[in-house]
Amino acid sequence: MLNIVICDDEPHFQNRLSELIAGYLDCLGCEYAITCMNSGEELLQQGPDITKYDIAFLDVQMSGLDGIQTARHIREVSEDMFIVFVTAFISYSLDGYKVSAIRYVLKDESGLKDSLEECLSTIIGKMNYFRRCFEFLSGVKEVLIDKILYIESNLHKVRFFICEDKKREYQMYGKLDTVFEEMKSYGFVRIHQSYMVNMKYVISVERYIARLVDGTEINISKKYYKETMTAYMKARGNV
Repeated sequence: MLNIVICDDEPHFQNRLSELIAGYLDCLGCEYAITCMNSGEELLQQGPDITKYDIAFLDVQMSGLDGIQTARHIREVSEDMFIVFVTAFISYSLDGYKVSAIRYVLKDESGLKDSLEECLSTIIGKMNYFRRCFEFLSGVKEVLIDKILYIESNLHKVRFFICEDKKREYQMYGKLDTVFEEMKSYGFVRIHQSYMVNMKYVISVERYIARLVDGTEINISKKYYKETMTAYMKARGNV
């Protein structure tokens, strides 16, 4: 499911944007949830929970925290959220580059629908690259790999902890070694005989503990500590 947030201090434009996005996604048959907020401050009050959103539409010119400032704060906790700036004037290209915005959408009714559909089509195309079906004990489920926080081995079962609209857990029979070989190319790092983590969700590594954005703390074994620290530093751009 796509989790989308619209952050704009103009209620009528919130509604218009939500209406156009919903119409396009309905035509595609996508499951989605759209949340509207009135300010950057309201969005950022969610703290680490902000990572549940796949796409953020941010009005550049809001009172208080503007869209650019809000995007900078978002990037402190999420490198992978798709950020779309919505603005009446295209004069922020450099600022958008700095926060890896995927698109600017003009508040121009004549081209708004087409711009939004092109934007959403591009984002969905990028996201689908990371989808995969797993046969969990509850049945076959398509999972967005990018939403997996960490994976744990427990006896003969592998447990997937996934950040969707809320944190969910799915289980399957298998070995962590096998799953890791399949997932390591997507940014997963083995930190323990029983755990692998999605490094994008790790906010700190210290004293043999990896802390994730949702507050989870996972022990790092001595065997994997050096590799984990190297991967963490690389993910933060310090290597």
